[in-house]
Amino acid sequence: MGPQSAPDAEFVPALRRGRPEARELMAALARLQALGVRPDPAALYPGARRVDLPPYAFDERHFWLTPQAPAATAGTTATDAAGLGLADAGHPMLGAVVSLPDGGAVLTGRLTAAGSWLADHVVQGRGWCRARRSWSSRCGPAAKPAAAGWTS
Repeated sequence: MGPQSAPDAEFVPALRRGRPEARELMAALARLQALGVRPDPAALYPGARRVDLPPYAFDERHFWLTPQAPAATAGTTATDAAGLGLADAGHPMLGAVVSLPDGGAVLTGRLTAAGSWLADHVVQGRGWCRARRSWSSRCGPAAKPAAAGWTS
């Protein structure tokens, strides 16, 4: 009926049955903008204010977090399992020892490039360690800390 009564006018549907009202209204405003009408955004969003856009993505600014080393407790380093409340194993390759109820123990350790013992195991700039099934028996009594309940 509208186009017949005003043939020189442009009609833009704003509300359609079965479609979300907000989306349809924004689509109608976009169509009006494309036709040269300049809608007033302040009328749509009262109390809105202008904000700066984020910087250009490739302007050599970095916004990601840098990794932080975990904090250490007194007498431990941040990477020692002893820092978790476990007993110190007393050997550079072993991090900590946990006493088991049956009298046994679980020895923990981590092989990392930051390990102090690795400096003695470098060949042509690369660290290495030969694996053995019985390596713990070669550590001797020094690897059996009293805190874990070991006896020599």
